[in-house]
Amino acid sequence: MYEKRSYRQAFDLKDLLTYEVKLVTTDLFIASVTNRSDEVFEKIRSLRNDILSYSAGDPGFLSSLVPVEIYKEAPYIVKRMAEAAIKADVGPMAAVAGGISEIIGDMLTKDDSEALVENGGDIFAYLKHDLIFSVFSGKNSIFSDLRIKIVSEHMPVGICTSSGRIGPSLSFGDADAACVISKDVFLADACATKAANMVKCEEDIEKALDFTRAVNGVTGAVIIRDDKIGLWGNISII
Repeated sequence: MYEKRSYRQAFDLKDLLTYEVKLVTTDLFIASVTNRSDEVFEKIRSLRNDILSYSAGDPGFLSSLVPVEIYKEAPYIVKRMAEAAIKADVGPMAAVAGGISEIIGDMLTKDDSEALVENGGDIFAYLKHDLIFSVFSGKNSIFSDLRIKIVSEHMPVGICTSSGRIGPSLSFGDADAACVISKDVFLADACATKAANMVKCEEDIEKALDFTRAVNGVTGAVIIRDDKIGLWGNISII
């Protein structure tokens, strides 16, 4: 069942235009200098076709929960998903939402324009001002007022969140939220999935943080379970 994504109203996006682009299960919230929804829609359709066409000849790609070897002639998005999956030790589909965000974001910012692309909690951001956001960990979470700042000098950046308690995505853990930050949005998405899988009790928070610290390219993480939080990296709490 579709749930209205009210958190999308919380972004401070200055003078950028905001709009949504949807195709089947892909549901993007975008902020950019001009409305490029038609171009974005066609790019999403192309990316989805690349994945589906590839998986027709490699059926395990869509269902695997562990890294897989892919064919050399695989499309760009498939290669990037597989590379991120290897680093995070998860299946390649764990990187698809963040990957689409990054590819669309790169398209919108290739002329140095600002843009933010959010895809089910997985974000690409390239802004000329600091980005302040919250990590949603449940309506009754004691961390609901927590805000995190990433300064503009660290952009473009990917911010991806996975949960064992919230949302439809498959998770083998019990984290309220596992948020991972990286310039590689494919990698951030895959690592957020892995970190969330690792947290089954509060004592697992440190183990999950250690995992994210060890992945080359990850620059920060926030992990929440019940009344405990762990975080590290190039971020500020406000």
